[in-house]
Amino acid sequence: MVEARFHRELREVAEQQLAQVPGEASAQTDQAGTGNNAIDRQIIEAVLGFSLEDALRALESGEKDQARATRKCAWHGQLAGFALAEKFRGRGVGLQDFFSHYTSVKSNLLDRLYRRQPESTRFRSSFVGLDDFFSGLAAGFVQEWVRAVKTAFRRRQQEAKLHILREKKRYAAVFHLMSEPAFVVDPELNLINVNPSFENFFGISGAEAIGLNCCELIGRNICDVCPLEEILATGGSFSNMEISTSLLAAKGSLAGSVKVLLMAGSALGSRREGNGGAIVVFQDITDRKRTERELEKYRDWLEDLVDARTAELLEANEKLKREIAERRHVEKELIEVTASLKRSNTELEHFAHVVSHDLQEPLMLIASFAERLLARYGSSLDERGRNYLDRIKKGTGKLQRLVGALLQMSRVVTATARFEVLDMNELVRDVVADLEEIINRTGARIEIDALYDVTGDAVQIRQLFQNLISNAIKYHRKNVTPAVSISSRIVGDFCEIFVVDNGIGFGEDDLQRIFEPFVRLRGDDNHEGTGMGLTTCKKIVARHDGEIVARSKPSSGATFIVRLPRDHRSDQHRSPERVKTYPASRP
Repeated sequence: MVEARFHRELREVAEQQLAQVPGEASAQTDQAGTGNNAIDRQIIEAVLGFSLEDALRALESGEKDQARATRKCAWHGQLAGFALAEKFRGRGVGLQDFFSHYTSVKSNLLDRLYRRQPESTRFRSSFVGLDDFFSGLAAGFVQEWVRAVKTAFRRRQQEAKLHILREKKRYAAVFHLMSEPAFVVDPELNLINVNPSFENFFGISGAEAIGLNCCELIGRNICDVCPLEEILATGGSFSNMEISTSLLAAKGSLAGSVKVLLMAGSALGSRREGNGGAIVVFQDITDRKRTERELEKYRDWLEDLVDARTAELLEANEKLKREIAERRHVEKELIEVTASLKRSNTELEHFAHVVSHDLQEPLMLIASFAERLLARYGSSLDERGRNYLDRIKKGTGKLQRLVGALLQMSRVVTATARFEVLDMNELVRDVVADLEEIINRTGARIEIDALYDVTGDAVQIRQLFQNLISNAIKYHRKNVTPAVSISSRIVGDFCEIFVVDNGIGFGEDDLQRIFEPFVRLRGDDNHEGTGMGLTTCKKIVARHDGEIVARSKPSSGATFIVRLPRDHRSDQHRSPERVKTYPASRP
């Protein structure tokens, strides 16, 4: 039959055309099947995938079934278009690309059929049905494509609405939580929303503020330069706009007051789009501007003050330079004088040592001859002569003691240093033993605590404590038994040794004088001495890089504190027991 033959030839032509399109291997190299070859193959396979034999037979059978058969061919094509649109929808194939290939495949297929059927009048109805199939295919493809586009558009529209809703909620939250006053205006610059900070600043409620014009709010004197009109027209924004205005719309203490505001604003849409409006945020900087004006007032004054002070400093600097130069000159002279004094002191100490040593022999001769004269010729002398000789003898003895003290002090300075760790418990006991005679004679009570070791010259430290203890016993109060206590403690790198007595004491004015040479606070005959004992003590302590001080009150005893370098190798007492000597006896 004619329709069966046409259908066979249609399939043969389609298969031949399909064979000329590169095969599966080439199609696989085409990204996602959206290249030219893939589109052609999909359209040809759609033609082969639907059986048109029934529809074509109806077209050839007669006039009665031709309309139904035509619709059936178009329906088959529409189904094929739906399928192709479903395949191409997610692969980035546009309508223009599809119809470009669709037209090429259709014309190529029909041309091949015409060349194989020269008597085309016999197959006119079949060609009409095939053309209806292609028309249905195109219509189905477009319908499915449009449906998919509408679906995607509605989905994106819904997503956009949800996004706008979320942004509005976020805007509302931020707007109402802002610490700065803010308001929203419509295209006519009337307020349509305010935040709580706005209400607190102006002292009015939101209901009272809504409907006010922006000019009524911040004053008409700035309307000519207000940028709200510009941003409403262009959809832009502005910031850091500083205005000074009278708050006419405010209530309470702010009513009519002049404020300096720092404003910023942004358009919410534009008038051209029909959804114009703007949000304005401002900050009260009145106090800051007042402070800036006050600072400006003092700036020039401060600059003048700084200039004056700089000039003073320059002058003072020059003066200081001169003083430094003078001081350096004085220091140089002082160094020279100090060196000269050191030489003089050395010479004097040497002289004192020589003189003391050389005077001993003449004094001994004077004392000796005075004693011989008194012994041999004393009976021949009257009372006055014997008194003269006795005074010569006493004066010579006193001078001998003074020369001995000078010699002892000079030895302190000139002696070679022989420092060692000293057991102070043993040293003080030996000193007390040497003073046994005066202790027994006065009935003195000596109390020695366990003492820390020190570093020093044994001979000189012995002399130091012999002078201190003997003075403590010698200067006792009448009818009071002398009592002396010796103790020590550690203070940093030094050992402090305390010598405390219950003697006659002395006043605060004499605390420094007692260490000067030849000073005797008690000059009567009841207390012998040369006034050099404590001077020697001070020399000994200074030679050991130490210090000696005294505390006392009249008739309340005296306390001498000697600070000497301690023995770093041991912070323990050599002898932990407490030693009492009464009466003192040599161990």
